[in-house]
Amino acid sequence: MIDRIDKPTREQYEEYILKNQPFIITGIVNNWISFEKKWIPSQNIEDDYFLSILDNKEIPVREIGFEVGEWLGKTKNINFSIFWKKWREHYFNCKNEKNNNNQNNNNSYYYNNNNNNNNNNNNNNNNNNNQNNNNIDSNSNENNNNNNNNNNNNNNNNNNNNNNNNNNNNNNNNNNNNNNNNNNNNNNNNNNNNNNNNNNNNNNNNNNNNNNNNKEPKYYLASLPIQNYFKELINDFEIPEIPKEQNKNGNLWIGFKDQITPLHHDWSSGDPGMDGLHAIIIGKKLFKLFDPVLNVDCFKRKKEWGHFHQSEFDLDNEDFNKFPEAKNYKMIEIELNQGEMLFIPKLWWHHVKTLEPSISINFWFQHIGSELLKCNRLWCHMEQYLNAVFEMDTTNISNDKFIKIIKFLTNNNNNNNNNNNNNNNKNNNNNKNNNNNNNNNDDNQDKEYQDIIQQYKDDPLKLIQLPKFINSFSNAVNNPLFKNHPKKDQFKIEITEKVNQWIDEKKKK
Repeated sequence: MIDRIDKPTREQYEEYILKNQPFIITGIVNNWISFEKKWIPSQNIEDDYFLSILDNKEIPVREIGFEVGEWLGKTKNINFSIFWKKWREHYFNCKNEKNNNNQNNNNSYYYNNNNNNNNNNNNNNNNNNNQNNNNIDSNSNENNNNNNNNNNNNNNNNNNNNNNNNNNNNNNNNNNNNNNNNNNNNNNNNNNNNNNNNNNNNNNNNNNNNNNNNKEPKYYLASLPIQNYFKELINDFEIPEIPKEQNKNGNLWIGFKDQITPLHHDWSSGDPGMDGLHAIIIGKKLFKLFDPVLNVDCFKRKKEWGHFHQSEFDLDNEDFNKFPEAKNYKMIEIELNQGEMLFIPKLWWHHVKTLEPSISINFWFQHIGSELLKCNRLWCHMEQYLNAVFEMDTTNISNDKFIKIIKFLTNNNNNNNNNNNNNNNKNNNNNKNNNNNNNNNDDNQDKEYQDIIQQYKDDPLKLIQLPKFINSFSNAVNNPLFKNHPKKDQFKIEITEKVNQWIDEKKKK
């Protein structure tokens, strides 16, 4: 069970943050302008609010269904109107489908009553409407073959193969399997092994759901900072109190039905864990939440730079043979409806599925109280994070990317930029020469980095020991709001000591 609180006070927020426990917030989002009117799509496209203010804006979206090593999909810049018109069409299609289903469910009540009172009539109707079924009851081989042929003909209507008719006399299971194959040679092989075909069907179904058979791209507008991309929308919602105090703004999500954000916990490059709020303005989402303490040994982290907060375990295709430790996971499922907001505590694993076309806003923030939990209750996850970095797979990291990582952690890149800027200011009359010199300096510096890259790859502790990496664990103390907080210095000292102790233990092994 999860608590629901209507218009929580600041003290109630603080209570759940310090307990590191999720809860649902009501009575807030439904008072936003965006919820009441503005963001709801208009049937008349000429009256559409989003198109009227964002029509020609260029935005980065995720293109679903491409295996390109990016988490939520391939990043692509498109015109907002292209994305929004696709989403609008999808929104109204789903809405009409839902209305039709509701109407059919209401009508079924009367239909069932008629069934109970008129069994004989129903049997007669069944006989009239299902002549083919009566023919099958005669048990003749000819009728059975005809039934197979009919099924095959129906199947062939859904295939692009001209030769599928050769398999008409095979059993129904194989025919259904052949629907998912577009290879003439595979059809003959599939008929010999039903079990393999069933497995292929499961895989094909997953791919089809995500990419609609690749007939046209599906997009996901995921976590775009409103301050940067949609300033026109800033007055349409209210930033909750704690994020607002930290000058945090919201991130916009617009998703199609059945889109998924895989298992992860929230983080940034300068903070291995953040608290968050997720508010739904339109639609419905299914959140699967996992307490980090109860599930401490259940999910292995990815060992790729920038992906340490993501799980290797795929909740949508559970493979307990590959990940036997995941069998013991303990999960909370939450259907979050429009007008509701969910508090997702620091380091809680979560998986999100869009149940209906949805528009939502999330807010991330820091809290010194939950940061202190990293030193005790949540230290087990800090250890796992450190281990993932230590075991990082460097074979797939290009030298160029590794140079960027080293520059980021050593601040040399920033220093170089400052030096270059100073040189340019002093030599305004020789811009061309200065640019050439700067390029030469960058080339020389990159060569120097090339020489030390292998050292970092051979000894991951060398990377972990860099001061900027260690300081990332206490990044929250740099928040101006915590400048005079009495526990700020205590937290920085404690977490830095624990990271250094972990490093010392690794050195001994």
